[in-house]
Amino acid sequence: SVPWQPWEAVPVALGAFVATALASLILAAITGGIGGISYQLTILAFPVALAAFTVLWVSLRYRAVVDLRLGSTRPRTDVVLGGLFGVALFAATTLAVFPIVRFLWELIAGHPPSPITQPVVPADPGPSQLVVGVIAVIVAAPVGEELFFRGMIFGSLRTRFGFWAAGAISSLVFALVHVQPPLMILMFFVGFGLAFI
Repeated sequence: SVPWQPWEAVPVALGAFVATALASLILAAITGGIGGISYQLTILAFPVALAAFTVLWVSLRYRAVVDLRLGSTRPRTDVVLGGLFGVALFAATTLAVFPIVRFLWELIAGHPPSPITQPVVPADPGPSQLVVGVIAVIVAAPVGEELFFRGMIFGSLRTRFGFWAAGAISSLVFALVHVQPPLMILMFFVGFGLAFI
């Protein structure tokens, strides 16, 4: 059972947003504007700040070390099962959930949803942009998002309200952060799946 309360996610998120905004301003001042690699570094800064503020908050407020281990008696099996479930979640989102969302969107709005864009890696990236994009997508975003959305928000809600309510609330917050309406619907489904994992 985790000691932190659900409200504690608010100052952590605000700290991450402020830190990211400051990083953006500094990068813009150094590079003479926001765009290209400085834009990507700003995108990378948010999940890094989210992870850092989550760990910092728990460490300072509870004088506890954030344990990033699985806490399992069978870590290899759990990693393999988690990976397989992640692949299944991706397949279900892509092959089942997205077509349903698209169909309902077209039915209600009368037109297909706007394409989902991910500005982390530009269309024609240079080597440094490619490296930063890969680090942001494969390392920083998953670590930052898991620590904050599943560790802090879902963890604090689950001990108080059970899996279903905690999964729904944390998935809703996770979806809202992804801003683009079609992507938000998909991320709600993904967030719930990740909470289950």
